[in-house]
Amino acid sequence: MGRPRPWLAAVLAFLYPGLGHLYLREWARSLLWFVLGVGTVALALPQDAVADANVTDPNSIVNASETMTAEASTVGLLVVVTVFAFSIADAYTIARGAKARRAREAAGEVAPDCPVCGRELDEDLDFCHWCTTRLDNWEPQ
Repeated sequence: MGRPRPWLAAVLAFLYPGLGHLYLREWARSLLWFVLGVGTVALALPQDAVADANVTDPNSIVNASETMTAEASTVGLLVVVTVFAFSIADAYTIARGAKARRAREAAGEVAPDCPVCGRELDEDLDFCHWCTTRLDNWEPQ
């Protein structure tokens, strides 16, 4: 994968939670956001309009979506919008972090990785803040 594009990750997450994370190859997060999105829609919005929809007719699907949204409570819609917004923010943040790390790697400014968990170390700490391994003999390069 080339450079991650934060705007593309956000647009994909806007389409449906988890799509932006798929683009970023964050498999577990993608699955988590997808399940959370499906579960939120299933629990927060009325489902009686879905039973009347004919899958082969696009107009029927649009009408069912409009009916479901019109019959939904304000709280239900707010919950769905909140889940979608957090998915968008999470995908964008992950993409920005990956982009910044690649820029630091290109400039040679990246701290070494933890010898135990392999994640990036914070030079100001004498332990790995990810796995808490003590790094008594570690010195920044």
